[in-house]
Parts: sequence; structure tokens; C-alpha cells
Amino acid sequence: MDRVEADIKKLLPIIERLKDGAEEEGRWNAAVMAQQQNETAKLQEGHPQAQKNNDR
Repeated sequence: MDRVEADIKKLLPIIERLKDGAEEEGRWNAAVMAQQQNETAKLQEGHPQAQKNNDR
């Protein structure tokens, strides 16, 4: 049992880093999605800058 507990204690920091990375990726994806929605809204309103950005 001690061996299993030792292995779990070794894995916990790795699991925490993976969890933190997943949360950060989720925030990044949400920011990208918000930017895309903003650009789409500008295009629908006919903003010329949005069209220029969309052409890239």
C-alpha cells in the first residue's frame, strides 16, 4: 500500500500541471472564439476594417 501511495504522490503534481494547462487552453480558446465572433459581427455590420482583417 505504501508503494501505491508513493506513486500517487508522485503523480499528483503532474496531474495538477495537466489540469492547469487544460484550463489555460480553455481560456485561450474562449478568447479566440470571442475575437472571431467580434469580427463576424463587424462584418455583418459592414465595418471596412473587419473586411480587411478577414482578407488576411
